[in-house]
Amino acid sequence: MGNSRLFRNTFSILCLVLLVISCSSDDDNSGEIIAPQPKVFEGDVVLSSQSEVDDFGTNGYNVIDGFLFIGVNNPSSPDQTTDISDLSALLSISSVQYGVTVYNNPLLNNLEGLNSLTYINGGALKIDSNESLASINALTGLVSFRSLEIVGNPMLLNINGLEGVQSSRESIIISDNQGLLNIDGLSGLRTVGGEFLFIADNESLTNIDGLSNLENVDRDIVISSNIELANLNGLSSLEHVGEDIYINFNDGLINFCGLENLFMDGSLVGSFNTLGNGYNPTSDDMINGDCSL
Repeated sequence: MGNSRLFRNTFSILCLVLLVISCSSDDDNSGEIIAPQPKVFEGDVVLSSQSEVDDFGTNGYNVIDGFLFIGVNNPSSPDQTTDISDLSALLSISSVQYGVTVYNNPLLNNLEGLNSLTYINGGALKIDSNESLASINALTGLVSFRSLEIVGNPMLLNINGLEGVQSSRESIIISDNQGLLNIDGLSGLRTVGGEFLFIADNESLTNIDGLSNLENVDRDIVISSNIELANLNGLSSLEHVGEDIYINFNDGLINFCGLENLFMDGSLVGSFNTLGNGYNPTSDDMINGDCSL
């Protein structure tokens, strides 16, 4: 009987000790911070009005596993536009899988609301035909896209906000932005892989110094009809061009010396073509050091 009582007392004490240890362990874990899982929208998102932007934003999605299209593109009603003027409701979006397009929003002045956007994993960033757009500074968090198209935004003076992007897996197209003065926002760019660099019809563009860190273009370079462009100094770090260079109809362009390193120490696989510029050197001219008037 005494042994049985002793066993019961010992067992009770052991259970109490284990209970205390368990509670202590739970208390130790209570301080752990568990990161919340991102909220994912599966599929494409098309926002064609301010109310649609605001309504979608109330859901707090962090990831869009599809396309994000902001604006309107109706071939049967080509003059149709949107009333979108404020993207602040989209602040939670950090990643879009298959591309972001901002198209034909005449009241949109800036991209505030896309400040959290970091990755466009498998698609392009397209900013097209937004007649009042003056700033894309909100994109300072962006570090990755497949390709870039900035086309037909007449009030855009610069493309500051893209400095975090070091490579484009396909093309870079900067075209038909009448007010664009510089492309300094591409100062982090080192590689245009897969396709081409195309800079054309930006009638106020005075320099391309924003490309000063660009080292490689897998295919073509086209610089055309930028009538205020005077030199190519921004291409001084260029080491390799996989196909051809076309530099045409830049009326004020008289200085090609930014390409000297490419001709002397780098690799131009294809042809060098100049036409309709203020000065039109040949490949032999460049090799001989006759790079400017």
